[in-house]
Amino acid sequence: MIRLTTNYSLTKNLFKDLYLGRRILKYRVLRVTLGFSVHRTHGLRYKSRKLLTKKPREKGRPGISRWLYEYKVGDKVVIDIDPTFITTAPHRRYQGKVGTIIGRRGKAYEIELYVGGKRKIIITTPDHIVPFKAQQSAETGLKVS
Repeated sequence: MIRLTTNYSLTKNLFKDLYLGRRILKYRVLRVTLGFSVHRTHGLRYKSRKLLTKKPREKGRPGISRWLYEYKVGDKVVIDIDPTFITTAPHRRYQGKVGTIIGRRGKAYEIELYVGGKRKIIITTPDHIVPFKAQQSAETGLKVS
């Protein structure tokens, strides 16, 4: 059996010895010794554990008013991803962004927003958007606290 020690020369000889020795070594040993790292996945929900989980009091179905609210073209909305309906959810980078409704596509809305000076169009259902409160207070003349 081949022993890997810290004073072993990490050169081509090590690979040659491993190959000629015909020993099957655990990948973990090679990773620690040679500095290899395991490939990490970077899917759509990567690094979103806190973002896409509901608090205990928010669990269950959202209120019916969220679905019954009618948005008009030009309304400002905030993207608030509901993790219950993940198939129609926008990417997590848009969480909390404010955009403008520019149209409707079936049951979904088209939202225009700017990220880093670039125009983005997000298509999502009313499950993931809420009205922008600062706009409502400006129309009624009330102060938002």
